[in-house]
Amino acid sequence: MTSPSSTPEPPATGLKASFTSDDYSVMNAIGGVRGLIESVLPTLLFVVLFLFTRNVVLASVASLGVVVLGLVWRIATKSQVTPAISGAIGIGLGAFIAVKSGDGSGFYLPGLITNAVYAVGLIVSILVKHPAVGYVAALVDPRVSAWRTSREGRRTYTYATLWYAGLFALKVAVQAPLYFAGFTDALGIAKLIMGIPAFVAVTYVVFLQHRALVKRWDSDATSAHIEATSPKESKRS
Repeated sequence: MTSPSSTPEPPATGLKASFTSDDYSVMNAIGGVRGLIESVLPTLLFVVLFLFTRNVVLASVASLGVVVLGLVWRIATKSQVTPAISGAIGIGLGAFIAVKSGDGSGFYLPGLITNAVYAVGLIVSILVKHPAVGYVAALVDPRVSAWRTSREGRRTYTYATLWYAGLFALKVAVQAPLYFAGFTDALGIAKLIMGIPAFVAVTYVVFLQHRALVKRWDSDATSAHIEATSPKESKRS
């Protein structure tokens, strides 16, 4: 029983929700309605405003303003501010580059660089046999804390890391040519399509791999327990 003064923990979101839940929830994976709005609205607003006005300053300021409002709202409601801060930095840098250069494509440059860094980092973690997703999974789900000692665990999270590395690499492969060609509108649309929808799809695949591993380990543990206790029970009989 919880004490009257204690407050229940909010439901898990993001990768934690995907690794610790028995059923996959799209909304939990993306951080709920607030996460969806904070992830999509700034870019969507820039794409729409720039498409119809061709005004880099207006589109950039409006997009940055939405991010700042989201950050203020999180502070006012005493919510976690880390996602909003990281978003504000990325949007702020993109807005600065776009306004400074007068080129709307500059708005997407920080995200493009971030995707490239993530892709390289994840691939390197696989090459050195320390797949990054395994450490994330162990951090949020204690059930797989021993994944490094299991060949099956290492294989599972190597594939999981490869999925995310592929996602980031694909983003760079599609969006970099659009950026260098100056196709700002197409770049914005590609960023939206390859954002939340692609993340949800890849995270669902990783969720299935993680859940299958946990179930196999639970089944093996149950079988081992039955084998260990059955001789004792037979002697008693």
